[in-house]
Amino acid sequence: MGMIQYRKWDEGDIKNIIKLTDMYISDGFYTDEYLRNILSDTDHIIYVCLSEDGIFGGYYYGMIAGLDDAARILHLDTSALKVIRDQIHRNKTTLVGIVKTTVLAPDFRGHTSSNMLMDILMNWFHDKNVRSILCEALIKPDKKINLKTQMETFGFIPSVQINKPWQSIQSYCPYCHQMYCKCDAVIYLKEL
Repeated sequence: MGMIQYRKWDEGDIKNIIKLTDMYISDGFYTDEYLRNILSDTDHIIYVCLSEDGIFGGYYYGMIAGLDDAARILHLDTSALKVIRDQIHRNKTTLVGIVKTTVLAPDFRGHTSSNMLMDILMNWFHDKNVRSILCEALIKPDKKINLKTQMETFGFIPSVQINKPWQSIQSYCPYCHQMYCKCDAVIYLKEL
């Protein structure tokens, strides 16, 4: 595959982000309008990777939100939100970072792409003075946790498990193969 380049996204990446998201997460998960709206929002960032021939390989999307907004975005119920709030209370933070979406094409998996993109994203959170970062990882039907190894590598700890957070949202799940996802999830937390 050769040298892989990593950079902040731009308008020219929108079609590729939508294409990969439709293929590996769910059709229509992100729209052109949504991505254009967050392009200039300083609380949202997407980093992309490309092969040396310019083939789009994937992206990591991070955002900053208030804890109540994060609860909505991560589908946290009241009890899960309380657990998270208690864990991050010592930082006295009202804003948290969210690793919102991670997508890599198969040819880019198993290389350093995922770790490079996560490292770049963690540096962005650090530069934004975010002290607590959350990430939702689905538990596949075989009980393996998506992103578990990467979360542990980057110092995230499992914070709370939530039951079927995507069940009420019509969005095809690539793991349980249901239109309304039946997978449980783990919320990972990292303190900077």
